[in-house]
Amino acid sequence: MAGEARTALASSIQKWGKKFNSQTNAEMVDLITKIHELEGKDYSGVGVEKGIRYGGDDERQRLDIYYPKGATPESKLPVVIFFHGGGMVFGDTDVTPLFHSNIGTYPFSHNPPSSSPPSLATSLSPHLTPLPQGKFLATNSTILISATYRLLPKAAHPSGAIDASLAISWAITNSPRYGGCPATSLTVIGHSAGGSCIGTALWGGFLDKNPRPIVKGNEEEKSDEWEAIITNSTFIFLSAGLWYDVDNPPTSINMPKYHRTEDKERIRREMPVALLREVVERQKRESREGKYEGEKGWRGPKMRFFLGEWEFEEIVKGTEGCEGVWEEGFGGEDEDGAGGLDVEMVWGENHVSYVYGIGMEGSWISERLLEIVKGEQKKE
Repeated sequence: MAGEARTALASSIQKWGKKFNSQTNAEMVDLITKIHELEGKDYSGVGVEKGIRYGGDDERQRLDIYYPKGATPESKLPVVIFFHGGGMVFGDTDVTPLFHSNIGTYPFSHNPPSSSPPSLATSLSPHLTPLPQGKFLATNSTILISATYRLLPKAAHPSGAIDASLAISWAITNSPRYGGCPATSLTVIGHSAGGSCIGTALWGGFLDKNPRPIVKGNEEEKSDEWEAIITNSTFIFLSAGLWYDVDNPPTSINMPKYHRTEDKERIRREMPVALLREVVERQKRESREGKYEGEKGWRGPKMRFFLGEWEFEEIVKGTEGCEGVWEEGFGGEDEDGAGGLDVEMVWGENHVSYVYGIGMEGSWISERLLEIVKGEQKKE
């Protein structure tokens, strides 16, 4: 049965090609949900706490945390924080009936246990929904935090970046209670619009300092501790919205609302790829001025980009734009393929299929993400 469902999914992906709309998404959700159901994975070892507020008064500023039930603060597990997609209009930490009930069977509490950590659950939207990724990671000794953020009509640039920064701050401060160790392994993942949020946060300077400094005794946490964690982290962009097609819908409708302007040039200046260009140019200028002696390359977290083979043009242009900025600033790949921006193709998949399929049997991206997360874990 699962084999037939996989064949149906592959046929659907081929049928839609690079066309992506609400119908494409709905079909992917239905087909991939069926495969997850047929596989019937055992996630009884995963604990979850849902609806935790990470900052501010808005109901959207909340997250869910998934962790191996046996983890303790001494476990020092890798920490992953995931931001869903949805075009700044849709999305949530979980939405479909399958995953509400699946996640709902786990212990629910707003009071973190003294010894427990999370997994990797992706957030779903009314029709942009990642499936049981959280559980996949949690069953592989990883803490997963799935966060949502303010959406239209309430959201207004740069609220996505602000919310992402606050959620990351929460993860760094609180994940150790569940067994995580962000100081040695922190991975920030954004899919589609979630990638736009984390890109704006990273390249727009929202993570230069802790947005919510911790006070220890009478002294505020040293900023260099925060900077070290962010610099040593990894940011993963899954089919991220980094360039905006402001001339065509739905982006031409949603982005003016989000940026609170009809000025297309202003929106272009504020989109993530433009912010990356500003950072790269500033770093090059500072290197020429001798501000960072001996440092000529990228000064910041490791960055990895993924695209589905059947990706729609707007998303491809964003990643290619980042590649172009990187090549201008630091040079492109050499003959051995080293030196360029780290971009990988997810073959046979479209904008959402590989993200929704995290945790399924034979999912290449599942193992690749786990490889990156575990590979980035440093020994103390």
